[in-house]
Amino acid sequence: MMPASPLSYSADQIHRMLPHGYPFVLLDGVEDVVPGVSGTGIKNITISDPVFNGHFPGRAIYPGVLLIEISGHTCGIVQQADQTPDEGSPEASEGAPRRIGVLAGVRRFSFHHVIAPGDVVRFRVRRRAVLAEMFEYAVRVEVGSRLAAEGTVAIAMQAEAPI
Repeated sequence: MMPASPLSYSADQIHRMLPHGYPFVLLDGVEDVVPGVSGTGIKNITISDPVFNGHFPGRAIYPGVLLIEISGHTCGIVQQADQTPDEGSPEASEGAPRRIGVLAGVRRFSFHHVIAPGDVVRFRVRRRAVLAEMFEYAVRVEVGSRLAAEGTVAIAMQAEAPI
């Protein structure tokens, strides 16, 4: 059943939903989520991000590989939002098994513009295909009205393994 209006997730909710820990919780928010269909991840690029210590000295450029990772996080949140409340919500009960999205593939990702400190980046994702527990999403990475990158990301949903 589709929600009456699109969902939004704060940084705190995202931290609880993703299996990643610091420093790999890279999203600042996710908005306009239609569970299992589409959503928009938000990343505020700041010069204080540790990645800028070495990428690149004298000209801070946000790494493309991290744009792909954030795209995967956004797709995972959108897909996880489609799970049952016990499995997918940030409010899942302690000890209850939950399903998480893991990056399973990247195709035809191309980069069109540099992303730098001060940019607010939007990761617009839309599901294109489903094969069992594999979900393929089209991704557009935008800064304002400018297309910065685009490609396809596949997410596999799996039970979270105990640590």
